[in-house]
Amino acid sequence: MKDAIFFIGLTALLLIGCSEAKIDTSTDESMKASIEKVRKSLPEDKRGTFDGNVLKVELNFLTL
Repeated sequence: MKDAIFFIGLTALLLIGCSEAKIDTSTDESMKASIEKVRKSLPEDKRGTFDGNVLKVELNFLTL
């Protein structure tokens, strides 16, 4: 019984972890597309904060 509960819990955690939108940085095109996908998945009130944080990361790479 404990094994079944453990397996169900582990499966649920894996499914939850895989469902979040992530930024793909393998190419410039995929990065731009995935950033837009993540942005669209956010509520309207969180998009401004996301945009600001993306800008900070971009500027950080320019100064390297």
